[in-house]
Amino acid sequence: MYEKDIWYEGFKKLGFKIEYRDFMDAAEILKHYGITSVKLLTNNPKKINELKKYGIKVKREPIVVSLNKFNKVEMMIKAKKGKHLLKF
Repeated sequence: MYEKDIWYEGFKKLGFKIEYRDFMDAAEILKHYGITSVKLLTNNPKKINELKKYGIKVKREPIVVSLNKFNKVEMMIKAKKGKHLLKF
C-alpha cells in the first residue's frame, strides 16, 4: 500500500474528512470586489463545489497531468480516493 493511500484510509477510519478547507473567506473577498465568476485552475471538484456553494460561478480549467514514474501512483490515488477530475 502506498503512503498516500494509507493516509486516505487512515483519515476515513478515524472519522476525519479528507478536506477541511472552506472557501467562504475567498468567496467573500471575491464578492467584496464585485467578482461573481472565476476560472479556476484545478482538478479537485471539492474546490469548485465550495466556491459554488457561496454563490460564485466557476468555470474549471483542468490541470493537464502527464503520468510518470514519480507521480503515477499518487495521481491514481487522487483520482480514485479524492475523486479528482484527472484524465490519463
